[in-house]
Amino acid sequence: MTDLHFTKAHAAAVLRYEIGTFAEETPLHGYTEAEYQTFARRLSYLIDADVHWITIEDAWQAFIDLFAVANCTHEDINLNRSGSIDNRTELAERIEDNLADSLRYILERGHFAPHWELAA
Repeated sequence: MTDLHFTKAHAAAVLRYEIGTFAEETPLHGYTEAEYQTFARRLSYLIDADVHWITIEDAWQAFIDLFAVANCTHEDINLNRSGSIDNRTELAERIEDNLADSLRYILERGHFAPHWELAA
């Protein structure tokens, strides 16, 4: 067995991947509160912190917005006179910043503390 130090950066990477996948698989009707709660419990288990279901929504929305920017369907995309997109990169960067803030908030609110784990 090997000791591994599980840091905030590791936890943020796990959250980013899991919430991104959760957003990709969003049903047409959206998620119910119970589904958010179940997902929050899964995240709590994965990163060993107390993840509140209500804190996930901002990160989830950031991923939905990033998908919309990638598909050029986001409501804040601006076209210039020639019909090409002007602000897609800046919009994606702003959403990425919001996503990073959301992940940071989830970790702070969940009282995440770096810890040692055993890996096989």
